[in-house]
Amino acid sequence: RRHALENLFSLIRRSLALARSDSLYRNSTFLAANAATNALLGFSFWAIAARLLSAQAVGLAAAVITVATLVATFSYLGFDNALIKYLPTSSAKDHDTHTGLTLAGAASIIGASIALIIAGDSGSKLRILVSSPFSIAAFVALCLLTSWNSLTNVVFIADRTAQYVLLTTVVFCVARLPFLFLFNHGGYSDATSGWLIGQGVSVFASFFILYKVSGYRYRPSFDIPAARRMVHFAAANYVSNLAAALPSLVFPSVILGVIGPKYAAYFYVVYLIIVCLSQLPFGVSLSLFAEGSRDPDNMWAHVRRATMATVMFTVPSLVALVAVGYPLLALFGHSYAVHGYGCLCVLCLSSVPGMVTYIGGTVLRITGRMRTLIVGSILGAAFTIFVGIFALIEFRSLIAVAGGMLIGQVVVSSVFAVDVARLYRVERRGR
Repeated sequence: RRHALENLFSLIRRSLALARSDSLYRNSTFLAANAATNALLGFSFWAIAARLLSAQAVGLAAAVITVATLVATFSYLGFDNALIKYLPTSSAKDHDTHTGLTLAGAASIIGASIALIIAGDSGSKLRILVSSPFSIAAFVALCLLTSWNSLTNVVFIADRTAQYVLLTTVVFCVARLPFLFLFNHGGYSDATSGWLIGQGVSVFASFFILYKVSGYRYRPSFDIPAARRMVHFAAANYVSNLAAALPSLVFPSVILGVIGPKYAAYFYVVYLIIVCLSQLPFGVSLSLFAEGSRDPDNMWAHVRRATMATVMFTVPSLVALVAVGYPLLALFGHSYAVHGYGCLCVLCLSSVPGMVTYIGGTVLRITGRMRTLIVGSILGAAFTIFVGIFALIEFRSLIAVAGGMLIGQVVVSSVFAVDVARLYRVERRGR
């Protein structure tokens, strides 16, 4: 036992030394810590919400936050990846950042307006979004702040300062928690109001850090040369990102309509856990993207290191999550564990091809192979949505939805892996 502990401490010391000396590992480590922090504090938020609110209220809050996240995802317009690619070598970083934030902000307001019109005209429970002028304004603000929060994180990653991503995540998670107790209305707005205020405080913290570190001050502006330089890459990533994100953002609303708000709450909590886990390979892939954009000549060396980091961070976490998943879900309530654990296990299994998807997709972005990126993402989304919805209607089970997501992940990872392997063989022969 003593020998095992000595080996563990030695591994930790070597990992910390590597993180200090290697920017890819350093950024990946901070983003992994960010994922762990987001998971821990996210669990705390939703566990408290599940105890204070009914399952119906949690399900409605989850659906509202999911719709806002969907709108924010649409509003990035591909500039999240474009900023990582172009900021490291740009001579006009402020103009590039102004342009990305301004376009994303405008798109989020337009997207929120469209979502409100659809919600108002539908017969779904999401009509609560247009129940009052305050609800309308709060939803628009939530979409805008969610979009800006993600894009400021991208700026930190591009500048190799991922420690500030961790800091602003802590600010967001801590700021939203007290409002579950302060409002105490027992409705869905207790959770969504806290979420909105947390996003606002986090965005303010991000702008403050950017000003202190680099002197950046956001000014709403649109720089045509900056937009022209990034637009083609951004557009391709926009299509790919939307296709990849669409299934996970659509399913909570579909589940809400097909089998009810309780199951939407169960699925949202399970998916929240999986999203936190997926931040590990996602964070490594973002670090790889930043490093590969700065130093494309040594891309394959970066890929090997990123692959090792992905396996090191993700595989032990997957095993641990399957082992403790049932009691973890039980913290939200016994029904969450009963109805959600099987879904959690299947989604953990889908994280294995998901690691291939993250690394492969990053290689495709660095090398400009956008057609494969788009085709693979669309195929994966199509399989996920059609199989998942068909299985949900047929079996009325969350495991059926998770099975559709597993099949979609296998499809997209296979497409990416085949093209990356072909690219590697071509470059090896060229040497």
